[in-house]
Amino acid sequence: EVVQVNARGRDGQRDALRQVSLQVIAKEIVGLVGPSGSGKTTLLQVLLGLTPNDDGKVRIDEVTGAHKRPKFLYSVGYVPEKRVCPPDFTPRNLIEFRGSLTGLAEHAARSRAQDLLARHDLTELADVPLDDLDADAVEAAHLLASVVNRPKVWLVDTPRAIPVFTALVQDARDKERAVVLCTR
Repeated sequence: EVVQVNARGRDGQRDALRQVSLQVIAKEIVGLVGPSGSGKTTLLQVLLGLTPNDDGKVRIDEVTGAHKRPKFLYSVGYVPEKRVCPPDFTPRNLIEFRGSLTGLAEHAARSRAQDLLARHDLTELADVPLDDLDADAVEAAHLLASVVNRPKVWLVDTPRAIPVFTALVQDARDKERAVVLCTR
């Protein structure tokens, strides 16, 4: 839940968010729609604690300021608008790396990566460098990496409409996870 949040834009000069309130519950899929520069990405970054909010509250599971605690970050999946990673990373590397960032032990990250790749028919691409894959396969790798920790809340900035995305949204709903996605 976000209550009356205000935050400055990237330039630090203008308000990107002014009196924004949002509540998302389990099994809910919320879309933030608007033109570039309307504050969608800033809101996701405030939720994650990556951008400070000038005032207002971010509350997760009735805990105010939870987004600033590492354990909270372990229960969130995030796909940023600009998806970047080392050029020699493979889908498997990316998913395992994101698993380690969310507190998974190495063997658990490896096992979940293998499961996700198999479940979404990407095993044959698992060890191909991302630079050598088409845009849909790269997008699929980033989407899978964002859910390796089985997040309670999944934040997706500007997703591509590919089968993996559709399947992950349905999976999130079936498993009573909250989804917030941004699009233009």
